[in-house]
Amino acid sequence: MGTLFFTSCKEKSKSEIAKEKIEEAAGAVGDLFKEESKGLKKEMGKAREELNKKISDLKTKLKDAPEDNRSDIQKGIDRLEVQRDKLDASLDKMGKNIKEDWKGFRSNIQTTLKEIRQDINSINN
Repeated sequence: MGTLFFTSCKEKSKSEIAKEKIEEAAGAVGDLFKEESKGLKKEMGKAREELNKKISDLKTKLKDAPEDNRSDIQKGIDRLEVQRDKLDASLDKMGKNIKEDWKGFRSNIQTTLKEIRQDINSINN
């Protein structure tokens, strides 16, 4: 009678299994990061367009405004320009160190976007 030889696949060590799980999780986080950052960047771009339009509209309005209304309109322009500068700084930051603190960054951007919308809506047309 012949001899049977059993060969088995080498079992993975616990550390190899853990490494694979970490790599899978890192890939999932990376995919989520890319998806969320792309969406947030798009939302930030839209907010910037809204700011630019409102600023432009207010500057046009300022030219024809009576003297007693000019100060309020200019204050609105100044406030929106500050918001635009904050947004631009956030966009710059997004490309630099966003991976380090995504959740905090996302929260800060959401707060900034909320403030922008409130300012846009609060300034009289």
